[in-house]
Formats: sequence, C-alpha cells, structure tokens
Amino acid sequence: MTLHFATKLAAIAILTLAGASALGGSAPPGAEPPLLGTKDYVARAAVPADQRFEYGAGPSRFADLYLPPKGVRPLRTVVFFHGGCWRSEYGLDPVGGFCRALADATGLAVLSVEYRRVGEEGGGWPGTFLDAGAALDFVDELATKAALSRERVTVSGHSAGAHLALWLAARAGLPPSDPLRSPVRVRPSRVVALAPLADLLDVPGTPCGGALDGLLGPLSLRDLRVRSASPAARLPLGVTQVLVAGTRDRIAPIASVKRYAGKALGAGDRVTLVEIPSAGHFELVTPGSPAWPSVVEAFRDED
Repeated sequence: MTLHFATKLAAIAILTLAGASALGGSAPPGAEPPLLGTKDYVARAAVPADQRFEYGAGPSRFADLYLPPKGVRPLRTVVFFHGGCWRSEYGLDPVGGFCRALADATGLAVLSVEYRRVGEEGGGWPGTFLDAGAALDFVDELATKAALSRERVTVSGHSAGAHLALWLAARAGLPPSDPLRSPVRVRPSRVVALAPLADLLDVPGTPCGGALDGLLGPLSLRDLRVRSASPAARLPLGVTQVLVAGTRDRIAPIASVKRYAGKALGAGDRVTLVEIPSAGHFELVTPGSPAWPSVVEAFRDED
C-alpha cells in the first residue's frame, strides 16, 4: 500500500480508494457501526511482554519488548509510543494486545515505551520529549542484549504517541541550545504514525487540548516551544512517513492529518497517507477491527 506521492491531491485520492477497497467499501449513510471509545480502550487487559527493560531511572522509564515467533534474526525493530493525550492517567497497558498481535503478524520486534507524562514528576516539558529520545536511543544498548537490529528502526505511535514518533524523526535537526536536544544515538529509518497529532497548533479544541499547558507550558511560552516540539514546525523531517488515519476520528481529525501530509509533501518529505473509511481513533490499535489489515500493511511495507 506504500506510495511515494507525485502530487498531493492525486496521491491522497488514490489511497482513499485503496482503503475503501480493503474494507469492502464504506457503509451506507446512517448504517455506520458505533466507534470504540476511551472507556473501551482503557478497559483492555494488559498483555504481558516477553521482557521488560529500564531505559532510565524512575517508575515511568521502561519499555516492554514483544518478540515475534522464532524466525530470522536479528529482528527489525518497531519502537512504539502509546497515546493518551500525554497524560499520566493513560499508560501503556491498553496497547499490550496491539503490540503482541503486531509482532505476531509482521515478524517485527515491538518495543512498547512508557514515558513520563503530564501530571507526574518530570513529565511534560521537557521530560516527555527527553524520555522519548532516551527510549529510542536505548535500542543501541538493547541490540547487545536481544537479537535486534539497530540499523533499520521504525518508530511508531498512536495519537499523542504518534506525535512523539514524528518528533523523534526531527530531533536531530534541533539546534544544540534547544532544551529538547540530546545526543542522538539512533535515528529512525521510517515512521508509522497512527492517528497522529502531528501539528500541535491543531490540538486546541480537541479532547487533548487541555494537556498542552502541561506539555508546552503557559501560553506566553507556547509559540516558542511549538517550534521545537511540533513535527509540523520541524519539516522536512527527512524520514519516510506513513500516516494512518480514520475518517471518523474525533480526537485526531482526518482534516488535520491531511493538512500535515500536505505540508510534509510540500517540504520535500516522502509521505504515505492511508485513509481508512469509517474508522475512528481506537480502531487503529485494535487487532481484529476492520482497520487492522491496513494497519498491519503499513508496518510491512518498506522502501
């Protein structure tokens, strides 16, 4: 399903049709199924990982490794960041089943990252961003402990976690004086962003808007910090990006994802937009949902 765009409008139209075909066409008006909600998401039981590793000091600086069935080694790696509006009440447990199913379906090793979030000590600015960088760089060390490759690392995430995944593709371009800058040991070769909050200027007015004060600080600092923290402000990222979005998403609206895709394409990045008709926000991290085949395909496709 991967497509490198020649023109913005043509490419988006092609991928929209491809998504509809994969799902058998969109449902008739008025007959669309109910969407999964936040309560459904947080009620999911945790699925234990094969191993847990600490990538830093503190209770929220660890990552769970999900290994696929035995096969080719070393394994290509996906570093995955959960969503939840960057807020401390939402942790990584609900995406355990997603990571387990993704590893089984694709043969990829999936490293599910916990990180300090808004509402806990050290979370928000700049700790959330520094944790994301430290977790990605941990792959360099982890490759000495597990049969993982550090050469081609896909960074991914859902919702606020997809924002962090895209931001990680941009962090090497931050100036040395930037408070979010840290030494870069691992650079992603690819980003798969599920329902991304890719442009922080679009977040006010969405359900995640209330977390921005904690993530970026007061309004007086927001304009300056957005330049460092928003992927849309750091374009071009210089990394291939696959954006997966549901047409009925109320948390990461499809219009915002399309605007970001257009900006990234205009800046010269290689971008694929996979638009999934009738999917909402949480369907993208739900194995067995109608969106699941398209999500799996997004991780399988490589340049």
